Amino acid sequence: HRDLHSFPTRRSSDLLKNFVCVSQNMINHYKKKYPETENCNYIKLPIFSLNSNENNVLKVKRDKIRIIYSGRTSKWQNVPEMINSIKVIQKYSNLEVKIYSPDTEEFAKEFISNDIEGVTVESVKPDCLKKLYKEADLGLILREKNIVNKVACPTKYF
Repeated sequence: HRDLHSFPTRRSSDLLKNFVCVSQNMINHYKKKYPETENCNYIKLPIFSLNSNENNVLKVKRDKIRIIYSGRTSKWQNVPEMINSIKVIQKYSNLEVKIYSPDTEEFAKEFISNDIEGVTVESVKPDCLKKLYKEADLGLILREKNIVNKVACPTKYF
């Protein structure tokens, strides 16, 4: 079963000379999993660049600490765990939660069925997200502990 899933990757590794990966962890993972690719050319191409000249935090004065989530309600986003986290967060009056997602109706249903009020849910254009990330104090990223999440490059870190 495991060999069947890795066959396409193994077969392509015989044919390709270059592998493009989004992180060093991903490169290390593939070299370990497919030792026959050790002499191939691995190219690290991050999904985003960290420009050291760019200020990644906006100083916004407000009374509450802002916690945000940006993403969908896909299974791997661990929405039930997020809902439980928000329930805990809401016990503290100095915290606020904002959700940026195209799945506004799904989130609204989750909050209603879990008796959660006061969470802002809105859909925003992707080019607005960077500013919203900078305005936030904290972000929610909940992932299961598996190899994909260890080697992938979280696209929402700035």
